[in-house]
Amino acid sequence: MRNKLIVLYLLIPFTIYANNNWYYQTARSLYKINSPFGEILSTPFTWIGNISEKRIIGFDLIKKRLEPPHLVNGKILFQFETPSAKMVTLAGDFPDNLWGGTGGSNKTYDSHIDPLFDDGTHGDKVAGDGIWSLVKKIEPGRYQYKFVIDRNSWFSDPNALETIDDGYGGKNSVIVVK
Repeated sequence: MRNKLIVLYLLIPFTIYANNNWYYQTARSLYKINSPFGEILSTPFTWIGNISEKRIIGFDLIKKRLEPPHLVNGKILFQFETPSAKMVTLAGDFPDNLWGGTGGSNKTYDSHIDPLFDDGTHGDKVAGDGIWSLVKKIEPGRYQYKFVIDRNSWFSDPNALETIDDGYGGKNSVIVVK
């Protein structure tokens, strides 16, 4: 029995090889590359056809997600995937963090507060894989947090089980520690 592949609407173009044919995906159409003119095969959100492999040109059909923050040896493991980052920190309303220092008396972000690591330490499994990790002791309670990338971009956790409005048009991630 062969597997089927659903082509999802993507914002960036890509090329795949399936059923002995090359296909080129744009944001609006899927083209079968077998003629000089690129015949239109279908539009996004439709079936391409039967696929005999679960991997196409080295890309997984379904990307594995990271686990939400969870307990590891009595501490919470936070992880965030961002391969191009030079630095990632955790900012939240934890008593020892105060939103990376911005909630303190000087209102200044401090990149030394709760840094995450991509070097095989501090809960990180593989050095240099773009998955940044931090194991942090947190007292029981309900906390809001975000990840700060390269000192200036704040992101909610895409793996968090819960989010809440941050008051600035975005979302804060929420963790409940029992």
